Amino acid sequence: MLGLLGAVPAPRGSRSRTSGGAAATLADVTASRSLLRVSALVLAGVFGAGTLAACGAEVDDAAQVTIGGERFEKIRFADLPRPTGAESKVVEAKDLVETETLEVTGVEPQAVLVYYTEILETEGWEVGEKAQANRDGSWIGTWNLAGRTLIVRSALKTAADGTTSTEFSLNFKRPVKNDQITGIHNKKKSGVTGPAH
Repeated sequence: MLGLLGAVPAPRGSRSRTSGGAAATLADVTASRSLLRVSALVLAGVFGAGTLAACGAEVDDAAQVTIGGERFEKIRFADLPRPTGAESKVVEAKDLVETETLEVTGVEPQAVLVYYTEILETEGWEVGEKAQANRDGSWIGTWNLAGRTLIVRSALKTAADGTTSTEFSLNFKRPVKNDQITGIHNKKKSGVTGPAH
């Protein structure tokens, strides 16, 4: 039966009955094992380095993987910039809107809007309504970022003693969440209107 199939080669790594074949086979086996060890070490090094980088290495926020082209960041009203020397006068929060009124001396109303234009745009906010003067001399500008809207209004204020200062307000609107939309819908059905809390 062997004659019909021809010579069957010995399996790789098996020992041949001749001494010359045994030496060649042992060399092949040793080389194969060395190659396997080197390959295993290289793979371990590649995957190990990747795992170490993912498990505790500091990575720049800008290099983080994003979903939908946008990083998930907390954008909070308290984190918005305020000009140096500005004094907070009134802080209010109602539903999805937070407002703060501030006052600063020695600065014109237009300068407040220039300040916010420069800072917000470098932080990624998009211009919703370009900063502009109103007929009464006050200024207004609108910026948007990740579903949030910031409206900045500034105007010259004259005190009873004749001194002037610039009063400005930051009006921060958060986006409506899905559960709040449902709450609004349910309240409208029951006859109560207004955003859910």
